[in-house]
Parts: sequence; C-alpha cells; structure tokens
Amino acid sequence: MFLWEGKVADAWAEAKNGGCSNDLWLELAKKREKTHTLEILPIYKKRIAHLIDQKNKPSYHEASVMIVHIGKLLSSIGEDSNFKDYVAELKLEHKPKRNFIEELSKKKL
Repeated sequence: MFLWEGKVADAWAEAKNGGCSNDLWLELAKKREKTHTLEILPIYKKRIAHLIDQKNKPSYHEASVMIVHIGKLLSSIGEDSNFKDYVAELKLEHKPKRNFIEELSKKKL
C-alpha cells in the first residue's frame, strides 16, 4: 500500500518490521539504491547468492549483471574497496563454478 502511494520510506519500515516477499524487497531496494546504497546491499547480495545457487548459465549471467550494478553503486559513494573485497570473496567461494567465474571474467571483474 505504501509503495502504491509513493511512500517508499514507510514501505521500507513496514517491510523491515513485518517482512515481505523477495520480489518486494528487490523493488524496495531499487527505489532506495541511490539514497541508501549501503542499506540495500544485503538485499542485492541475497539475490545474487540465490542466482548463483541455481547453477546455470542464465542465472550466472543475471548474477554478474547485478554484481556490476553493485559496483557502480558503490563506486558512486566512494566504496570501491568494499566492492573489490566482495568480488574477491565471490571468486574464492565459487571458484569451482567455472561458468560463473567465466561470467565474472566477461565483465572484467
């Protein structure tokens, strides 16, 4: 209801208090990403983890696109080192997933 009324901050507070679907979390995160970048990162990272767990090329591609997006967001607020650390962790954790690592390489990550 709050989102429909354009009250993003109220919708965010309600979602934090009562929870909401993953799709709604993503919608809220997209609406807040430029003003609350660090606050929405866990939502994007959770989605990326879910995509990687699908273990297929389309999901790896979608995850890599989201990772690049996170990089741009973090760069815009001067948090480049946090992004580099995140990518390094992903590469280490998912090293056996050749197709995922290949997607990261295609994006020059």
